[in-house]
Amino acid sequence: MLATKRLLPRLPAAASHGLPRCLAGPSRAPRFSHAASKSAENGVLWLHPAGGTIERLDVAAKYAQLNLLGCLTINSCLPLEPAHFEEALKHLHRKISPLRACFRWREGTLWVCEALDPQLDFLVLKDSDVTTTINNLLIQPFENSAEAPLWRARLLPAAPGVPCPIPEMKEKFPHQYDLMLHIHHGLSDGITGFVIFSTFLKLLEAVVLGSPISKEQLGKLVSGKQSMDIEGEVLKNLESRPDEFQRMIDETANTKFTPLLEQAFGTPEEGISPTEYVMTDIEPRLLQNFQERCRSHGVTVNSGMTSVINTALVELVADAGLERDVYSITSRHPVNLRRYWNGDPVTAMGNHMGAISHTMQIPRHNRNTFWEHAKRLIPSSAGSSMTGTSSGKIVRSKTLPKDYSHDSFYGSPPTSIYDYMFSSHLPLQLLTPQK
Repeated sequence: MLATKRLLPRLPAAASHGLPRCLAGPSRAPRFSHAASKSAENGVLWLHPAGGTIERLDVAAKYAQLNLLGCLTINSCLPLEPAHFEEALKHLHRKISPLRACFRWREGTLWVCEALDPQLDFLVLKDSDVTTTINNLLIQPFENSAEAPLWRARLLPAAPGVPCPIPEMKEKFPHQYDLMLHIHHGLSDGITGFVIFSTFLKLLEAVVLGSPISKEQLGKLVSGKQSMDIEGEVLKNLESRPDEFQRMIDETANTKFTPLLEQAFGTPEEGISPTEYVMTDIEPRLLQNFQERCRSHGVTVNSGMTSVINTALVELVADAGLERDVYSITSRHPVNLRRYWNGDPVTAMGNHMGAISHTMQIPRHNRNTFWEHAKRLIPSSAGSSMTGTSSGKIVRSKTLPKDYSHDSFYGSPPTSIYDYMFSSHLPLQLLTPQK
């Protein structure tokens, strides 16, 4: 009945923009009943302290920074109504706890809370296009995180003449819709985001077919306490070696970084133009061929795509006149911290990602040694341990100015400390959504 073609995670720019509301008001999702709890008050259930990472992401979200956006293009053999999407979103809201979460302060600590009377922020936009809507959403902040929902759903029914990213689908599935979910990054990392999108597709299918949908919850919103405990142990270990710890801090503080793009094209003047995002759909056959090539050379798709970006970046700046024999490129990559937890974290939802940087020396003609370069990325990727991720985070925190605040950092365009960030959200068999 349905066919879907793309899931495009996005990272937003620092700006403020308000989208016009196209419906009269928010749609209420069903109330949830909880057992009596001393932690339920003021319309929310108090779950657990948020922790430093979520506190930082919450401030970033106020300035439209570091949020998560996915776009699904859905084709159907029969026309669908907005009510189909709204009903599926209500079930999604009910089944996935991060979508009911908000953040509130209690005695100087930010807490993750669950709203007891959640709502939907769902709009149908009939006079817009995908690119415009995505760029508008990416610069829209989450200004009041004390109230749910901290995510937005936007539906764009495609006009008959709008092309299909996979043309051969159009004949059997002529009715096309684009659905965008814009999610506060404190609620969801890419792994939880993929579960949200894949679950929505199953729920929409069930709604359209009239199939029964269970009341079962999918996964659980959990704290990052295990990650914080490991980080605390890493800090103790660093402090037990004060000379080496100070050397790492000094080395990081004295490292001067200018992105290759700025070296080649100069630093843009402040405020001359807003940041816009370019969306590209990769043909499925091309992606499949690339995956097979990666497999045949014994490299992961992540390493292969990183090699593609490094090669393309070198050729771009060289064509612009920045000629060198070797180029230094620093990239940033997310790390799933759940892999270092005890127990079975497979159903742990929320944002549980760290990040690690890699600096590589890329030869001018990297095409000639493309796969060798991709293989060299494997040891550094495999070495992205919790210790390495935490120590890098701790050392960077020691180089911040004394008057540093998240508000001052995210309130203006942050300084670039790497050439690019790459995140791959290929299908993950972490959870099997049930109807």
